[in-house]
Amino acid sequence: RAWLDGAAEGGPRVLLVDGEAGMGKTTLARVALSDHPGTVVWGSGDPAEAELDHSLLDQLARSAPLSPADRGELEQQVRGGPASAGSALVALLDRLPIDPGRPPVVVVDDAQWGDDASLTALAFAARRLRREPILLCFVVRSGDVPALPASLQRVLADDALRIAIRPLDEAAVGAVVERHLGGRVPDRAARRLHAPTGGSPLHLVALL
Repeated sequence: RAWLDGAAEGGPRVLLVDGEAGMGKTTLARVALSDHPGTVVWGSGDPAEAELDHSLLDQLARSAPLSPADRGELEQQVRGGPASAGSALVALLDRLPIDPGRPPVVVVDDAQWGDDASLTALAFAARRLRREPILLCFVVRSGDVPALPASLQRVLADDALRIAIRPLDEAAVGAVVERHLGGRVPDRAARRLHAPTGGSPLHLVALL
């Protein structure tokens, strides 16, 4: 949310949320943005579409509040190659409604399954943002970050705030449960809760 506030002050921000499968990455992004009053454009990678060029960009274009004419123009640009696709994405970001204090947010969930053409275009666009109030959020499985296109890896390494979600140990599980229940939790109870959840914050909260 602090990173989102920074974007509202007039500067682009890039956010990386990574963690193992089932750690609650997507849930964290959705909860954090649930009361955001600005535009949120959401796209998600899918293994079945990983080989379909620009399939992720198509999702983003369809999720964005654009007129049919603007959307059709962008779809034509996307088919023109990597540079054209990147320029089309920059144009899409420029057309998102921006209200004072309400920066638009673009979320790419399961980016490890996004098609390379779209992810490369996203990196192209991210490097051309200067003073635009916008937040780009990439949600990725931690072990798959090195598999992303090199250009996007550079953006994430150089410009992104990283939120790494890792499994909780038994002590942390006990602390969460104590805060939730308002009382001390015996170590044995914490161990019993740790085993079925694997330390996943998402699974722990669901269990509670």
